[in-house]
Amino acid sequence: MRTLKQSDYSTGRANIYSSQYYHTPSALFYTSPDGCEHLQLAILSAGTNDSVQLFEQGGLIYIYSANLGLEYMAIEEYNPGGGEALNTPAELPGVYLDGEGYRELERLRPINRAKRMMEYLPL
Repeated sequence: MRTLKQSDYSTGRANIYSSQYYHTPSALFYTSPDGCEHLQLAILSAGTNDSVQLFEQGGLIYIYSANLGLEYMAIEEYNPGGGEALNTPAELPGVYLDGEGYRELERLRPINRAKRMMEYLPL
């Protein structure tokens, strides 16, 4: 697993989303290497105050988000080869932890939290 710091993938405020949201949701974006194309790929479950990091393993993108103040963390999996854009967080496979599950992993670094949470993702 590697951290995606300077890559073609990034997160930010969604520009296309359903009116069901009270606040603008976060989204995963792809920017072409030449910078000409900027596509919204998926709506994320990450909140506006969440810390978000991107990881890559085996051709899949993992979006880790955490809010230490509210004591929760989540990981979502995005398959870049999947084709079409995903417009709700429910369309991304993911794992959400709070309470005891959160406290069990909070002492780890974010990349290690993500690795542990990946074990619970559906196959």
